[in-house]
Amino acid sequence: MNNNELSNKFILYNTLLVSGIALFSPILYIFLISSGYSYTEAGTYLSIFWGVSAITELPTGIIADTIGQKFTVVISSFLRAIGLIILLMDGFIFLIISAILTGIAESMMSGTLSSWLMNQTKDKEALNLDEVFSRAAFYGSVFSLIIGFLIAQYIFPYNSSFPILASSIFFALMGIIIFKNLPEKKEKNDNTERKLSSINKEWKETIHKIIELFTKQKTVFFVILFLIFPTILDIGPSNQWQIAFNNNTSEYILGYLWIMISFVGVIVNLFLPKLPRFKNNILDILFYVILDIVIILLMTLTSFNIIFFLVHIAIFTVLSVRINVYIHGTLVKNDRIRSSIVSTFYTLEALITTLLLPINGYYSEMLGIFNTWNLFIGITIILLSINTVILYIIKRKQQLLL
Repeated sequence: MNNNELSNKFILYNTLLVSGIALFSPILYIFLISSGYSYTEAGTYLSIFWGVSAITELPTGIIADTIGQKFTVVISSFLRAIGLIILLMDGFIFLIISAILTGIAESMMSGTLSSWLMNQTKDKEALNLDEVFSRAAFYGSVFSLIIGFLIAQYIFPYNSSFPILASSIFFALMGIIIFKNLPEKKEKNDNTERKLSSINKEWKETIHKIIELFTKQKTVFFVILFLIFPTILDIGPSNQWQIAFNNNTSEYILGYLWIMISFVGVIVNLFLPKLPRFKNNILDILFYVILDIVIILLMTLTSFNIIFFLVHIAIFTVLSVRINVYIHGTLVKNDRIRSSIVSTFYTLEALITTLLLPINGYYSEMLGIFNTWNLFIGITIILLSINTVILYIIKRKQQLLL
């Protein structure tokens, strides 16, 4: 199979899998609430999902290299299908099981199809990855936008369980289709036991590198914490927008909100390279964090909350890109510790998200959604101030020592 055929198969199956996620992702939080779960329970579900996904990211990557990307995608599809169908069962224990299964499915799918493409390609230099990945992202975005709109605006109001059921059936069928139709060249693999046993070793090595990094470079730890503050601000808006804004309007607009969110993401990514920025990257990120704090406050305190929510989406998109650029372009000075710093950032980000989601749900019940978002703003301001002071003190000490 030549490069063009492999690329087309990658784009096709990537688009289908993204479309399957779009069947339920625009309505997941509001589905949980409408099913009788509390905000705390919904937050716990999301917390376990992201926590399990983060914890199993390394093992599932090794498993994919061991059994092959094709079978990993197949297993992921069936786990997702089972996890989603369990979500329709009544009971908190089923909610937890669903979160665990779908979390594992998420980590098994992460980057697996792209790895499959590279492994099957014989002439890798002739493969235009920029074109392939941009086409895959384009088709995925378009189908996600259309399917998400139809599900949120028309299907979910008619039958709230249908999107979950449909997505479960979809992923089960995808597992069968991929198993029968996705080609994968056979490779002699007699070191399965060695690869599987390396999971524990790699975990220990990663933890050791993180501890060693923080011990020798305390500044790095506090800089990484600083970079996680946008995630803390976004805990509420990114997970509760479905219930927050749909309840504040007389007309059902969930589908239209999904289109607007998708459109804002596309436009911001298109014009992001042209946006002005400070010479100091930390100041640049700090500016957008402060701006986001103001926007979320306006979102919760004024009647123009949907408009300010879309502005928040734009700012958070800019922050996500700027943080990624800062980590790789400025923070990491030594390629030997690049993976350690990057993995540390994503590990801490996942850990903080896992811890804060149930807290966000609990206080949403006690104080209301918008008041809880403002509470998280207060927490962010306090932690941001403390972190900034500590960074200043460390920097001053380093200057005095020099």
